[in-house]
Amino acid sequence: MANLSPEVFQLILNELRDDPYDGPETLRNLRLVSKTVNTITTPVFFCVVPLWHDLDSANAVLFLQDCDESIRAAVREVVFEDDSFDTTVGDWRGGRAMRLAHGQSPFDAYKQSILKRNRTALFQTFSGLAKFPNLERLRLAFHSSYEEEPSATPIAPSHYLLQQIALFKALVHNPPPPLTSLVMTDIIGIHQKFYESEKFLAIFRTLKKLEISVLSVAWDDPHPDFLADPEEDDSYELLEAYWGGNMIDMVRSSVSLTSLTVCSDQPVGGDLYLNLDIFLPQLSELVLKKFVLSPESPSSDAVTFILWHKSLLSRLELRDCSVDSIHKDPHAPIGHVHGMPSSSYSKRSCSPPGILGFRCTTGSRTGPSDSRIPSGFKTVLPDATLVTRSMARKEICQHYRSC
Repeated sequence: MANLSPEVFQLILNELRDDPYDGPETLRNLRLVSKTVNTITTPVFFCVVPLWHDLDSANAVLFLQDCDESIRAAVREVVFEDDSFDTTVGDWRGGRAMRLAHGQSPFDAYKQSILKRNRTALFQTFSGLAKFPNLERLRLAFHSSYEEEPSATPIAPSHYLLQQIALFKALVHNPPPPLTSLVMTDIIGIHQKFYESEKFLAIFRTLKKLEISVLSVAWDDPHPDFLADPEEDDSYELLEAYWGGNMIDMVRSSVSLTSLTVCSDQPVGGDLYLNLDIFLPQLSELVLKKFVLSPESPSSDAVTFILWHKSLLSRLELRDCSVDSIHKDPHAPIGHVHGMPSSSYSKRSCSPPGILGFRCTTGSRTGPSDSRIPSGFKTVLPDATLVTRSMARKEICQHYRSC
């Protein structure tokens, strides 16, 4: 190791930093080798700080926030993950458990007190993110299933919703340093008043990358807590308010974006209205999931939004988007549009300058039909054709290589 040049040693450290399995332990051991190695390794070791939902993890980051300036200055990214529940005790963090705990055994009440203690610790941890002066990236991965009761105003919100609210309120009360990247996975799509606050929206103004995926009630879920018909579910009103207000405010406030990803588990552009009358002057990458192309409302048409940015975009990916005027069945989309891997095709393949290439596939139709592509979308991708699922993979590859 003593014979390695600093450049080579730095490359090794970077590889270890990107290894989620053995990397952290190896970097930790390298810091014990010598004072010189410790000095080189420390900035890499503390570059990305993981944070879980439990008390021990929160306390560890709280301790880090009170360390020497040289340690705190090394932190560039904080990654929060709400891991899956302990299968040995069952999931007692959901909405049903929260509602039943009030009338059950002292043990159930004790479990809920543990969750409240953990939320308090995480609130303190997120309130102290400003102590990391060079923090640039924040990644939040919340619980991946919807646990809320079907109500316009959740009477007994689940631990997951309470935790999400606590973390965001901590950022509002004690804003972090200017961030360049914010990834929020599985945000519960329930309207919250504090989302509209100036302090919360100020977090988005410096972002270069914004990635949001929204979690909502699964109306086809046989779970007895959920209603079968979304029109009879009052919680749908909160979801509409979230997309119609909170989501718009977040995207509109992100004036410096170069990369935007918005994913939904319900079709956006029909009943879920999102005003896309927004222009982002630096946007070069766009990913949309579960959007309705050419909906009834022109102001929520993703095609129009794409057209406004077509001269800027170098990457465009549409996942599970319906190519139809009305998305009649949210669980059986008529058509889909998928972005092709940027590494596979040159900028001149099957697309105008700036767009990397596309594949349009239909789910139920037996043959290609350009009429299923909105006219505006043809302007963006004049050479795009529909490729049916029955076409062999080899034929698809040959089609795009010949363009």
